[in-house]
Amino acid sequence: MSAFIINQIKIVSDYGDSRILPIVVTLALFLFLVEEKYIREGFILLFSVASGIYATVLKLIFKEPRPPMFHYNPYLLGDMYSFPSSHVVFYTAFWGFVFYLTFKLKKVNYWVITLMRLVCIYFVSLVGISRVLVGAHYVQDVIAGYFFGGLYLTLLICADRFLPKVWKKYKKHHES
Repeated sequence: MSAFIINQIKIVSDYGDSRILPIVVTLALFLFLVEEKYIREGFILLFSVASGIYATVLKLIFKEPRPPMFHYNPYLLGDMYSFPSSHVVFYTAFWGFVFYLTFKLKKVNYWVITLMRLVCIYFVSLVGISRVLVGAHYVQDVIAGYFFGGLYLTLLICADRFLPKVWKKYKKHHES
């Protein structure tokens, strides 16, 4: 495998291992959305980060061990378990929601939107491969990660689409 591909796999995997970088990216995107008056979307984006907790709960339910060559961190809750891949769940939910948002952002430059979409596609498509290649997961863990991440992403998109309607009905009902 070429050094370039190995480097890309490490970048994608290391991003999810970092505890600070995802928080910084999320907060930056949140502040951008709030500044652009996409407040509801910004809060739903913050909720996408909870997909990491969701993935940990799933790991604690299924309790499937990691591949034998992987050295897990015994101090991280659920890190000894492999099913589903929490990296894949998080990337699918977070970057999938950012991708969804790029179709809603009307005031943003075309090239910025295109770059954002490419970054989303890059992370979501490579995370599964990277987790198997670094030895942290089996293929079925990654497939399950995409499935459970897709479920979480669907909930986020439904929340974005239906909360305004519910809120409007609630306000109308309580104002009369």
